[in-house]
Amino acid sequence: MKMRTAFLGLLLLIWVVNFGVSDASAQARKKFVSKPGTSKYTQTHIIDVGDVPNHQLRLFELHTVYTGEAPDFDGVKITERFARAVSDYIDGSGTATGYAVNILENGDKVFERLTIQAQTTVAADGSKKLGYRSVMMLSGGTGRFMGIRGTLLAVAEAISRLVSLTHGLRVNYSFWVTAALFAAEHGPYWDVGLLAGILYNWWMVRTGRLADCIVAHAVTNAVLAAYVLYLGHWQYWQ
Repeated sequence: MKMRTAFLGLLLLIWVVNFGVSDASAQARKKFVSKPGTSKYTQTHIIDVGDVPNHQLRLFELHTVYTGEAPDFDGVKITERFARAVSDYIDGSGTATGYAVNILENGDKVFERLTIQAQTTVAADGSKKLGYRSVMMLSGGTGRFMGIRGTLLAVAEAISRLVSLTHGLRVNYSFWVTAALFAAEHGPYWDVGLLAGILYNWWMVRTGRLADCIVAHAVTNAVLAAYVLYLGHWQYWQ
């Protein structure tokens, strides 16, 4: 029991040192709250691929203007947003990738890299229902948001046209399934593995920096190896 407690303490110490240094070197995290805006396509160019019906590549620019209750980053409201992307859709379903620039009321900008997965279905009455999920990686900005980093998930659903969009960080079942699998790999020390899995997943959701989790895992294993070799506690490698 004492050994397990000591190992849990060691894991927490490694996590604090590794993630604490990484977090201290980054700019403080910015809160993001979304509100609907008015959007229109300002540029678009469509090319028919020609392999199957309704398979199109589309290069577009989507301009969104916010009035009244506008979304904000850390209390600074967004006045307009330009999303520029390329979609590869068949009958309204497919993927899109691109970039976006958020212009804030103080003149600062926040940049995004977009990945979108769209699915369009046709109901019995002929109406089309669009649903999609997108991942927006915050890649920097200007002014006070120069060092901003993070990940936003968006879920949208519309009938015939886009009517609403919700942004936010989400932790779903995959968070816990991954942590449970990580725990299962550690045999009798499943509780240590579960704690580590939760910490790694939490950090990934919070920052979007997978490399940090890889480094933290490598450092943890290296310290454990040194501990086992120095004191001869071989049960940790059985």
